Amino acid sequence: MALPYSCLAAAWSAMIFRECPPHGTLPPVQIELTERLSQIQEKIAAAADRSGRNRKDVQLIAVSKTHGISAVREAYEAGLRNFGESRVQEAEEKFHGLADLSDINLHLIGRLQSNKAKKVPGLFSCVHSVDRDSLLHELNKRVQELGSISESPLDILIQLNTSGEEQKQGVYGYKAACELLKVSRDCPALQVLGFMTMAPYTNDPEPIRRCFATTRDIAERCRAQFPDMPLKVLSMGMSNDYEIAIEEGATMVRVGSALFGER
Repeated sequence: MALPYSCLAAAWSAMIFRECPPHGTLPPVQIELTERLSQIQEKIAAAADRSGRNRKDVQLIAVSKTHGISAVREAYEAGLRNFGESRVQEAEEKFHGLADLSDINLHLIGRLQSNKAKKVPGLFSCVHSVDRDSLLHELNKRVQELGSISESPLDILIQLNTSGEEQKQGVYGYKAACELLKVSRDCPALQVLGFMTMAPYTNDPEPIRRCFATTRDIAERCRAQFPDMPLKVLSMGMSNDYEIAIEEGATMVRVGSALFGER
């Protein structure tokens, strides 16, 4: 049965006003992301304050993996410039469509296979997941092939496995971290900024805090052992535990679902 014209007109009018918000207002999705970002920023500031730190010392990495171009643009419009991706191919395809956003810094936060390393220079500004000497040498080779190493070394972080979980990547302990740092001396196209770790996914804050505290301790010992390296960056904490990470010294937090929502 056909609907009366008055019903059709009302439905059409509602659709128009829903899709075309008044001038000067944000669409509902943008409002939601902006509100989430505001809440995250407040929690970051509170966690920094609790640990006697400056909010400016903590950098928010918006983890955009599995989210589309429109989500990245919305986050960019909300003021974010640092984004994290787990897969090289997904990042390459996605950010090719975002070439107009020239001041984005893209971080590789997932495991990197050596055969994908050739695509890293020029796409990523920082690799968080370096965990073996073969990858160090391959990345160094690929950056050198790209161009001048003196002008733009590739920033990297050494990934530590502090949870003891076999499914997680990373080197175990201080000695293994030192070995990678020694190898990095032979890689002039790379700059080691610090360390990354992932805590276990649990509701119990104690093992989470223990992982982050261990990472901070290893970083402090490595700084003493390698005074010529900065090693000041600690990439720790995700959507479920970034506040604890900040309390334990994180300088970068990687937040995805708390910002973009679940996929």
